Amino acid sequence: MGGRGASFNIPVARSGGPRTTVGLPNSRRLRSGQLESLKTELLAVLHQQLFPPGSSGQQLIETPEALEGSLLRAKGQDDA
Repeated sequence: MGGRGASFNIPVARSGGPRTTVGLPNSRRLRSGQLESLKTELLAVLHQQLFPPGSSGQQLIETPEALEGSLLRAKGQDDA
């Protein structure tokens, strides 16, 4: 986010303590394949947080890949 050398923080919830953040480098600093790996891992975590096992949402969006498709479709609607 931003110019050269910029970074962004992602909130991390921890039980029993204050919220902290983990700093991640700008995507231009990631090596080949790291951005795709990061995206896959983030989608998996988001899927687990939004749709716990047995929830009705999990039945509609069964995988992180399905969640990504849903997010991309929603973004396309916003862009229109």
